[in-house]
Amino acid sequence: MHLLRSLIPVILSFLLLFSPSQAYGQGSTASLFIVLIPGLNLEDLKAPQLNHLQGMAAKGSLGLMNTLSGSSKHLPSAYLTLGSGFRAIAPKEGILGLEKTEEFHDLKAVDLYTRYTGNLPGDASIVHPYYYAVAAANLPDLQPGALGTILEKNAVPVALLGNHDLPGILSRPGVLFAMDKTGKVAEGAIDQRCNKISTFSPTYYTTNYAYLLKKTKEILQGKKGLIILDLGDLARLENLREEMAPDVYQKTRESMLAEIDVFMGQLRKLSQEHGAGLLFITPYPSKTQALKGNTLAPVIYYPNRSTSGLLSSASTKRTGIITNLDVAPTVLNFFNIDYAGVFIGSPLQVIPRENSLDFLFDLQEKLLANHQQRPQILKPYVFLQIVVVLSTICLLWLRHPWIKYCRSFLLLLTLVPLLLLLLPLFPGIGLIPRILFILSGLILSTAVLEKKCDLLKRLAYPYLLTAFLIVVDLLQGAPLMKNSLLGYDPISGARYYGIGNEYMGVLLGSSLMGLSLLTEAFKFYLPKVAAYLMLPLLAGFLTCLVSAPQWGTNVGGGITFLLSFAIFLLTFFQRKINTKSLITLGLCTMLALTALFYFDLKRPLEAQSHIGLAARIIQEQGLASFFPIASRKIAMNIKLIRYTIWSRVFMTFLGTFALLFYRPPGLVKRLMERYPGLKAGFGAGITGSLVALIMNDSGIVAAATSMIFVAPTLLYLAVESIAKDEG
Repeated sequence: MHLLRSLIPVILSFLLLFSPSQAYGQGSTASLFIVLIPGLNLEDLKAPQLNHLQGMAAKGSLGLMNTLSGSSKHLPSAYLTLGSGFRAIAPKEGILGLEKTEEFHDLKAVDLYTRYTGNLPGDASIVHPYYYAVAAANLPDLQPGALGTILEKNAVPVALLGNHDLPGILSRPGVLFAMDKTGKVAEGAIDQRCNKISTFSPTYYTTNYAYLLKKTKEILQGKKGLIILDLGDLARLENLREEMAPDVYQKTRESMLAEIDVFMGQLRKLSQEHGAGLLFITPYPSKTQALKGNTLAPVIYYPNRSTSGLLSSASTKRTGIITNLDVAPTVLNFFNIDYAGVFIGSPLQVIPRENSLDFLFDLQEKLLANHQQRPQILKPYVFLQIVVVLSTICLLWLRHPWIKYCRSFLLLLTLVPLLLLLLPLFPGIGLIPRILFILSGLILSTAVLEKKCDLLKRLAYPYLLTAFLIVVDLLQGAPLMKNSLLGYDPISGARYYGIGNEYMGVLLGSSLMGLSLLTEAFKFYLPKVAAYLMLPLLAGFLTCLVSAPQWGTNVGGGITFLLSFAIFLLTFFQRKINTKSLITLGLCTMLALTALFYFDLKRPLEAQSHIGLAARIIQEQGLASFFPIASRKIAMNIKLIRYTIWSRVFMTFLGTFALLFYRPPGLVKRLMERYPGLKAGFGAGITGSLVALIMNDSGIVAAATSMIFVAPTLLYLAVESIAKDEG
């Protein structure tokens, strides 16, 4: 009963914090042009000779789209992802779309399609004979052609124009975007008429823009709908890049961009004449950007009129950043078709802003710097943690006099997350200046803490400062975490908003150990009534902050905080952890989760986080749809455990506890007798790391970062205890 009373703030906060927001929407128009230009860079939009593209960038809404698919660095998979609304994998047969009048290996496309699928093409102009190979390459819950199928059901015609063909090689990835669930596209042209023999390009073929413009006008004379134009010149050039001289490549690329620019001007004029929307997408970046690790590519959107600004979506909640999963919902939203429960992405939203292109350049530079520097800084930090912890264990066992030098390094390990959080406030983005900032901050902080603070406060103050700054940052929309090297990375596409698992673990470990150390340090001054009131309120507040769709948006983190702080409160107030308390805790967790999912589900669709979208999918498709979501998260966790550097840290920390309980004999028992108030922090810290490991899709990261404040603290106290006993 005491546990339930302690957790009442958590439940009440869930019921009070979440409230519906204003809906956002956009009207539909007669037709929508989607222009696909794989290989385009953001820098191309600033080229002075590209007048039309520059004008479109100035007058339209701009964004950087994450182009990740189920198969990294694979252009056809990027196209399939656009049309399926999920990260998809396209096999080698995926690019073999055909017009039904064509022949392939001396066999008519119609016959080939029927032989492989058992279906007749009917009135469709374009078929994909190897549709089932595409479907077989993906998980059963992913449906290739989902977008085309929904448009067909709602009587919205789809047309596809253009290809990426090279001499003797058919390449029509656009069909992966435009087709329906049976591998058909109602109208279009993707054969050799879409190309011409080039007078300048080593690719031999270049796009026949005059033919594409003519076909577009013909389609517009009939039924209005979605027209997809796949401009493959840059993709052709990228495929042959290694076979040509660098200056030839650059000169050819400039000529191709000039032709694209003229065509885009004609298409923009045509869209204005017919009141059509225009969505300009780079489905896959150039090799130059891919080699840098940059998965972001430019997008320009004119819903039905010119609106200068930046793109965003509920998927990212980041100004200027969207994902390729947002394209399908955007198309459906454009035609006023309900997409609820079908796709995990969200429609694009326009945020008015001047000088959008300059903003995106600065944003891309910062994100790319963080993406490239992350392993260069975090890997040495992880290695240092392992070396310091193992060295301390060995010296403790040997009772070597050098053990005293380990104290500063142990304290230093716990200060790194704080400095990485503050790093975005540092003006430079160069690697060397950032490293110097971190090292100088660590040396200065460690020296001040060891000189000015006694033992427990030396640890408690930086831990609580870390937790406090994370909380403040979250309440402000996480501007520091979004740009921290320990935060999430939009280029990797794992998370775009809220609290990532790295800092979720940091907040968990720093708050649990910070509060435990603080209450132990001030146990003679802190009335028990104050502890009874303060600690449950703080537990409820942090749990809600981590879970709330407006702030942390981390369901696994919310469960982790709820269970961890429950263990903390039970231990701190010396209550028994038995079957009854565990059942009560389980019921409280289910109630809190129900409240969380319900309130985010009731928010407007465009404003929902992934929590509400997952709830909507389950609501629309039944409880069975939960299992594919869960299986993907489990698979991700297993993959990360096998490959991430953080798993080594976590195992090192767990081994530390096991070894300290064994040797030196009785050390841990003496520490708990000397500092009885810390028992709650250590118990909850270890429990929380294990819960984080289980409840999060990249739980090994959260488990490891939370232990940064648990294992080094125990080692630090052990070193001090031995020094004191022998001193």
